[in-house]
Amino acid sequence: MIKSYPFLTRLVMLIIVPALMTTWFLTKTFLLTPLPDTQRVYSFEWKKAGVKLHRGEMGIALVEGESINSVYFAMGYAHAQDRLWQLELQRRISQGRLAELFGKTAVKQDVFFRTLGLYRAAQNAFEDLSDDAKESLTAYAAGVNQFLQEEHKLPIEFKTFGLIPEPWSEIDSLAWIKVFALNLSGNYNAELQRLLVTKYLPQPLHDTFFPDLKHGNEHLAILKSKELISSGDIASLLETNVSLTHVWQIGGPAVGSNAWAVSAQHTESGKPILASDPHLGLQLPSLWYSAVQKTNELSLSGMSLVGLPVIIFGRNQHVAWGGTNMQADVQDLHIETLKANDLKFYRSQGTWKPLKIRMEKIKIRADFPDFLTQPIKPINLMIRETEHGPIISEQLGLSEVAISLRWTALDKNDLTYQSFFELNQASDWQTFRSALRKYKAPAMNIVYADFEGNIALQGVGALPIRRVGNGAFPSSDTTYSDIWRGYVPFEQMPLIFNPETGYVANANNQISQTGPHISSDLVDYARMRRIESMLNTSIVQSKKLSVADMAAMQLDVKDLSTRELASVMAKVKPSTEREAQVIELIQRWDGDTSEQSVAAAIYHFWLKDIKSQLFSDQLSKVWSSEHESDMLLSLAARVPASKVADIMTYENPWCSVTDDETETSCRIKMYSALENAIDEMSLLKGDDIKQWQWGAFQKVVYKHQPFSQVNGLKQWFDRSYRAGGTGNTVNVSGSQYEEKNGYSKEFGAGFRQIVGFREGHLEHRLSHAGGQSGQMMSPHYDDMLQSFERGEYIQLPILELAGNE
Repeated sequence: MIKSYPFLTRLVMLIIVPALMTTWFLTKTFLLTPLPDTQRVYSFEWKKAGVKLHRGEMGIALVEGESINSVYFAMGYAHAQDRLWQLELQRRISQGRLAELFGKTAVKQDVFFRTLGLYRAAQNAFEDLSDDAKESLTAYAAGVNQFLQEEHKLPIEFKTFGLIPEPWSEIDSLAWIKVFALNLSGNYNAELQRLLVTKYLPQPLHDTFFPDLKHGNEHLAILKSKELISSGDIASLLETNVSLTHVWQIGGPAVGSNAWAVSAQHTESGKPILASDPHLGLQLPSLWYSAVQKTNELSLSGMSLVGLPVIIFGRNQHVAWGGTNMQADVQDLHIETLKANDLKFYRSQGTWKPLKIRMEKIKIRADFPDFLTQPIKPINLMIRETEHGPIISEQLGLSEVAISLRWTALDKNDLTYQSFFELNQASDWQTFRSALRKYKAPAMNIVYADFEGNIALQGVGALPIRRVGNGAFPSSDTTYSDIWRGYVPFEQMPLIFNPETGYVANANNQISQTGPHISSDLVDYARMRRIESMLNTSIVQSKKLSVADMAAMQLDVKDLSTRELASVMAKVKPSTEREAQVIELIQRWDGDTSEQSVAAAIYHFWLKDIKSQLFSDQLSKVWSSEHESDMLLSLAARVPASKVADIMTYENPWCSVTDDETETSCRIKMYSALENAIDEMSLLKGDDIKQWQWGAFQKVVYKHQPFSQVNGLKQWFDRSYRAGGTGNTVNVSGSQYEEKNGYSKEFGAGFRQIVGFREGHLEHRLSHAGGQSGQMMSPHYDDMLQSFERGEYIQLPILELAGNE
């Protein structure tokens, strides 16, 4: 062969073989060598208490120790083994040190986090913890540092940035709770959006976006008369949060959750069943980490947050719990009055008080390749604070107005971690509820079940009691040193305990209409209505529910919010055969949004274009710049489909733009939107309507930080799948439309868990949108993700205590 094909032989020997050898060497060095040995049993000792760490199915960490702190030591070691880069990235997010790695593109995020002072708030929180809680964090940090001290080969991300991780500290862990709270607390965005609406749109159009505005608000007249904040300032403040949502997966419109518990009277086992699935930004690796923990006194399983040793949602041998975001208004913007001739002072209670000022330095990595480019000088950041909180407007260069942020998570005496630490050890409803009394941020609804047959839904977190108004708008009152006068007492927080219905459930809806003020920005009730409908149907039919029934509910993709608008769409008279086919599908549609549904795709493209027809012209006219216009146009996403149906059905100012007869105008817009939707779907997927399946247009994307931003690497590190569901289905899909690409789902359930109590034992099923490992070449990088997307669950092992064996 060598003599017959000399050129081919030289090509193979001189180019292909060396290339393959080089590829293998690089792969082995940077991707395979750093992988931990997951077949090994690791033995440690923490303060004379032994502990063993090994891996079960799908690489799930199984930790068995003689004390709870020895378990937490091993949890730190396991997190470092599997998620070291994630630990480093999370720490830098909370500290505001991303620009040291990613350069100029991350400066805005660093400035924002430095200004909030999350890391400083975590330091304050640590001082207030009990000695036991502090020791648990110390043990966890020691476990992380034990792994670092062993000098293992580091994951490829560290090699890419030439980074050596610093030792982990207790404050690094607590700081991530603050970021988690930020993830679930975005109310000040709504305050700014309300200003946009009231400043630039006629009053009859206000309640389209914010129904609460029709009831009036005492701040409105003040803000409109003084016009304290310009449109450009509002847009700049909102832009920062757009970046946090879409780049760093912090916050967003679909951040919520489902959770419910069914009592013994309605279950096959004669004991309660609990189900929950938190919704957050989707990423690889996941924010969550599966773990099973056992000591001489405790047997736990569930999900930890990477960076924390405790089980956040799960169960022990006595109780089980899950949670949902309360969507509470726990953030208020305050427009400060600065002294005209000396900006170091602000007005409070009739006097001028000095601002608290601190300086911080932000280091910035030079552009790639950094050894060939000029270094970038660090930014010296001056951060000013009032009694209400940090002035966040200055981080955007706004000099004409000073806006501070009052937020529960920045308070001292934050015992949220203490609460999680204690509820992990709860033995009954009384001890569980006692642990929740200490909880502060983020505000949540906790769903509970226990072996004794009790079920409950308890609201937790600090809910502000405001001196003036309800927090819907920024305040500007200087009468008080604090715009809040305390928090709602725990005894007045929403609570449902062993209700007659035989179940408790929450999907981010308000628990009670008569309790304390939660928020003016509540979610659509469609998910909650669907959960109640499925439970009530089974109860009426006297069907005894099982764990399998709970799984089917969690995977449900029927969207009840589509009914009103679909009914309006179904009445449109077609002009072509293609339109007749499309409308017939809508007429026969029951709201199913599975990935195979053609009607679901038609509905969403049509709805998108109806909103464009209704809102684009009027909204784009009131702003001068394209940047500001984009911010205002984003308000259309807030308008529920039921409101669109009302606009299209009844006389409404939005329909009076193109002619004087509202009905005619609405009909024109509806028909024009249908034409546009058909054209767009044909362009994306061809003319065959059978190919217009919802999953062909909507894909879920799990992004890796930072390699999702790098062409040529994101194909290796990201994962993408067809997706059904919507933001209003139990199996939620929080997606955004991308021009020429369809819908991209970036928010959804991070995991699903079901805990079933049975006489004498427990069943704990889990489905995780991720994998245990953060390293791309690990078999556990995405193995749980694949089963999650197929709707499959695994059974977590129950490590029995010695007395129960």
